[in-house]
Amino acid sequence: MHRAVLALSGFFALLALCPPATADFPAARRALLAQQPRAHVVATREGDRALLVDRLALALSGDPTTAARQALLAKRDLIGLGAGDLVFERGSRHGNFRYLRYAETAAGLPVFDRFAVATLDRRDRLVRISARLAPVADRDATPGFDAATATLFATADLPTARAATAHVLGWLIYDGVARLVWRVATPAVGGHFFVSDVDARSGQLLLRRDLRR
Repeated sequence: MHRAVLALSGFFALLALCPPATADFPAARRALLAQQPRAHVVATREGDRALLVDRLALALSGDPTTAARQALLAKRDLIGLGAGDLVFERGSRHGNFRYLRYAETAAGLPVFDRFAVATLDRRDRLVRISARLAPVADRDATPGFDAATATLFATADLPTARAATAHVLGWLIYDGVARLVWRVATPAVGGHFFVSDVDARSGQLLLRRDLRR
């Protein structure tokens, strides 16, 4: 649980002190934000944006995990979910608060690294929302090639790579645009563990991270 709390704290540590402009937001969302004095759009260290809505006291009925998800979906336009969906990912407790994290999906696929966190108090009231979401307008989730081919693209310049251990098709927000990608996990000699995002239509390697510890 301690790790979960640290992970959640890490999310808030990503937030910069100065909120960015929201001029490129759709007019409807800008209007919603203007009506919500408790909503704050803040910058993250990745150059992205997240939304905080605090000082809530929304009573939930029934199962808290299900009820919190429904409350988030009811605010989809405000939190930037668009036509997407939220899937419960994990929960943790710290003191009097419960933190429920929901992963974003679109067209049945995960939107990588996009999520919302609902904070509940000891009476299971929704008291805070933190959301790092991005609406996906592209609904065509058909890749141009299979997972095996994606692995070839991902490891073309990694001569020491071993067989891929996982392939996941999903959406990556890249330069502000949702791209359909294969996320390929590939171990390599020397303790390296690469996670590569390959455009599922063009084969372009967009991102790669080494999770070596």
